[in-house]
Amino acid sequence: MNLYVKIGAGVSGLVFLVLVIPAVLALTYTNKILPSLEIGSLQVGGQSEAAVRADLQQAISKLETEGIAVQYESGSGLETVIVPVEKIVDLDLAVATVVNFGKDGNLIVRGWRVLSSWLGQATIDLPGITVTSENVATLLKNNLAPLEKPAQDAQLKIVSTNPFTYEVSSSTTGLVFDYQAAPEQIMQAWKKVQVPTITVSSVVDKPEVTEQDVEVVASISKGVFSGPIIVTHFDAHTKRSYQWSISKQQLADWSQVKQQESGPFLAIKTESVSEFVSNTVKKVVDKAPADAEFVLNAAGTKATKFVGARPGVTVDLVETEKNIEKVFVNRQTGQSVTSTPLVVATVTPKTRTEDTNNLGIKEILGHGTSYFSGSPRNRILNIKNAVQNKLNGTIVKPGEEFSLVNTLKPFTLEAGYLPELVILGNRITPEVAGGLCQVGTTMFRAAMNSGLAITARTNHGLVISYYNDLSNGNPGTDATIYEPNPDFKFRNDTGHHVLVSTDMNVSTGELTFYVWGTNDGRKAYFTPPQVLSWIPAGPAQTIETNDLAPGKKECQGVHPGAVTTFNYIRTLANGTKEVREFKSNYRAVPATCYVGRDPNAPVVTVPGSESAPSSDVVTPGETPVPAADLITETPAGQ
Repeated sequence: MNLYVKIGAGVSGLVFLVLVIPAVLALTYTNKILPSLEIGSLQVGGQSEAAVRADLQQAISKLETEGIAVQYESGSGLETVIVPVEKIVDLDLAVATVVNFGKDGNLIVRGWRVLSSWLGQATIDLPGITVTSENVATLLKNNLAPLEKPAQDAQLKIVSTNPFTYEVSSSTTGLVFDYQAAPEQIMQAWKKVQVPTITVSSVVDKPEVTEQDVEVVASISKGVFSGPIIVTHFDAHTKRSYQWSISKQQLADWSQVKQQESGPFLAIKTESVSEFVSNTVKKVVDKAPADAEFVLNAAGTKATKFVGARPGVTVDLVETEKNIEKVFVNRQTGQSVTSTPLVVATVTPKTRTEDTNNLGIKEILGHGTSYFSGSPRNRILNIKNAVQNKLNGTIVKPGEEFSLVNTLKPFTLEAGYLPELVILGNRITPEVAGGLCQVGTTMFRAAMNSGLAITARTNHGLVISYYNDLSNGNPGTDATIYEPNPDFKFRNDTGHHVLVSTDMNVSTGELTFYVWGTNDGRKAYFTPPQVLSWIPAGPAQTIETNDLAPGKKECQGVHPGAVTTFNYIRTLANGTKEVREFKSNYRAVPATCYVGRDPNAPVVTVPGSESAPSSDVVTPGETPVPAADLITETPAGQ
């Protein structure tokens, strides 16, 4: 019996020692840090969470305030520079880690950890450090770079591309710091809650490219600058072709000699190519995908709302840069490469154009473009009224003849048109709806690029710069309109309905029309216009007229005459090829001032006055206004 009691008492004591005491200790330190715990050199054992937070905050603040002390050999002795640091520790994470250290598991396990901590010192690294060794290396390099003297590579400077001449800059040897061991030393100091003090040694920095390397590269680089590199792009949706030229001078400015395992070579600066593509190409090409919308009026003659589906397009910058670099490299091997395609990625729209109608309007057949930059306000407003309120969305049935005059009229104030300059005979004068020949010219080009049958077209009476062809700047591909004639007309011989959509960009001055329909396989284009002859305008003249107030003067610029020609070529779906010549004759008109006649002055007739209106008197030989002030443009007349 006594033995049982003794044994029982012994067992109870053992249980008390093994289970109860550890549990009590664990509970005692639930809200306290383990005894004897150190974070590096910082004693935190037995503290509350609030006390630990205060101590850690003070210690971390010191680390971040005092930064990194870096010692280096300057040539005149050992010097020290302080590298500033910003937030390097997440305080909340550090506090939570310290508070919870050793508190996982059940009460018994946790209690024995408390007991162990009593009996011996527990040390942990500073938790919550948010920077890495790589971050520290970058920080050091950024701050110590001004103290270094890196080696300078020899480089090729292109003085001229024609003839090819160059200069070679000298290479130099430098001294830089060895950062290899420093980041880990700094990290270890922070983990011990110590302000880092390190020493970096200087090492010789040798150039990678020498003068001899540059001479070797220069000897094979002349062909690189033989001409520009053309970046080309064909938009399969709009049927528009684009090209951007990287000039010889740009290529020269972007060149640099680099070293590789096989030897030195002439490279093109990636950052320069990237900037060129981003600033010049992407803003033109990049488009978000658009879903189609189509709302037809009751008469079936016009889409009151039309948005043609178009795929999203994004320039693939990396692959395009590779293409340009490839041309650059290939030229060094003697290849005469002049262009490279733009690389793009596309996104298909959700709703196709053909899904919105049953008229066969599903794709762009062709486009026409002209520029109205520099136009006066009323001219721009007249064009805008015509293309957005009249022409846009016009539908032409199969076999139907389209008339631009009928589409845009009435040419009245009530219809939204304003007075603007037109050509009447040899005179440029204001009239309601002036400027609409911009619409006629753009529509003419769009109809030809779409392969439609042109049934009526008249060129302007004068050469007008707004209408010069975009391919070579020559006159010849314009079309004038004036009610009732001349008119611009085409016949829809595609076998499906066609629709005209318009795009007017006032900021760039670009006017573009698209013809939508179903491509039956035909192909069409027109050749750049050629000037067969220029006709001199003759001396300036002054004309007295009765339609101006006495003494009032209106002057217009000189317009040399011209005879031009171009061919419109279309190949129909059945293989039939049609070649049609459009020959244009433009009158020569000298710089002219019209002056209101004094009704009390006698009428004086001079030789040559028969060429003027019967009520006007022509006086040759007077220069009306300085050339820079002459009016050189007109709109909606013939």
